[in-house]
Amino acid sequence: MLKKIKNAHILVKLMLIIDFIILLCFIFVKIEDDGITLIYNGVIEVEKNYNDAIKYLNNDYLKDFNKEDLVKIEYSVSEYNYANKYDYKSSGSNNSNYVTMPKVGDMFFSEYTGYWLNNIADNKLGLYYTVDEHKMLFADLKGNKHNLRPVIKLNSEMVVVSGTGTSTDPLMVGDNDVKED
Repeated sequence: MLKKIKNAHILVKLMLIIDFIILLCFIFVKIEDDGITLIYNGVIEVEKNYNDAIKYLNNDYLKDFNKEDLVKIEYSVSEYNYANKYDYKSSGSNNSNYVTMPKVGDMFFSEYTGYWLNNIADNKLGLYYTVDEHKMLFADLKGNKHNLRPVIKLNSEMVVVSGTGTSTDPLMVGDNDVKED
């Protein structure tokens, strides 16, 4: 009982198989009333500058998903630096997209490096945070290019239909109306 996502099946813990070639894995970030937020367990090696990153994620990358299965993620691109106290809920400009990038406030570090975060390091200098090769925050010019680590949010109608959550038996997320092929 998998929910079809255009030409893909969602499998969470996480696997999303697209066109039988690409295997995408997602990790749970948080569960809210309107849906489940997931972060890509890896990086997409497309090297975009900061301004082009969100455009790419919400145009080219989004084509592999059915928007009806996703919820727009409301987020703010907020400044996080030594000169202020970071308030991830109230600072920055408010935005809403189906696919976004991780923030410092919801980060957990892994072996992945070289990708943009959705936080400003210094607005006057045009510096945005990345995760560098040492797995540390690094402020880089928004015109430089880095890989992407997408964040998506599945709508609350999606449910776990099978699986135990292990790497050999991942959780299958879908709804009870769609039969597995």
